[in-house]
Amino acid sequence: MNRAIVAVGLCALLILGAAGCNGTKSNGLLAEDFTFDGSGWGGLNLKYAHVRGSGELSLASGVLFDRDFRWRNSEFSFEFFDRPDLVWGIVLLDDQFREERRRLLENTVIKTAPSTYDPAHKSAAEYLWTFDRVLEIQLVPVSSGLGYKVLRGWWKSRILKGGVEAVQTSGTKGARIRRNAWNSFRMKVSAGEVEYAINGVVCAEAHRLQVDRRTDGRLGLFVYQKGGPLLIRKLTLGGAPR
Repeated sequence: MNRAIVAVGLCALLILGAAGCNGTKSNGLLAEDFTFDGSGWGGLNLKYAHVRGSGELSLASGVLFDRDFRWRNSEFSFEFFDRPDLVWGIVLLDDQFREERRRLLENTVIKTAPSTYDPAHKSAAEYLWTFDRVLEIQLVPVSSGLGYKVLRGWWKSRILKGGVEAVQTSGTKGARIRRNAWNSFRMKVSAGEVEYAINGVVCAEAHRLQVDRRTDGRLGLFVYQKGGPLLIRKLTLGGAPR
């Protein structure tokens, strides 16, 4: 089983597109980085649909966020249909320290490979959501044609003073996934420890991820546009099917 460790720039997901505006505050920052539809879904560059009669969600591009679910001390699960070219992942956002972090960003210029976040730019606010990410994992294919993908998880290096950075450690795992078939994924967050299972096989303790136990926020599922759509079914958030 191959294992891969990756070093990723802070703006890795910016290619997914700009956020939608749902009003502004007096400080000029966005009140929300994305809006939600009548079904409780919203996101960045989001193109998704309910597959009629199947109970499936089809995510064509962007990031899919649920309006109500929060991931701290909870769990979620779903099944996904895998294809060899499919690249998708999961992102956990933080609402707990969001306002504090964004206030600090108002007067902070940050170098973020490959660009710079500058609060003086009018358009900078649309990228603020990237600084709220606690954890991000991706499932990417390998070129050898073997029957597994590499699950890569990483934390963000410290970008602000004040103790509001979220993630403490990182892990990685080679994930055996059935191609051109349905697979199951489950993730549990308990007291800052993130445990996941693929097709019922729980990750080894060494591959669990640790996040700051104080953080909490929304769950996002994302797919790269060239590799979509991502088909999801039997989605359960905190014990409740969606």
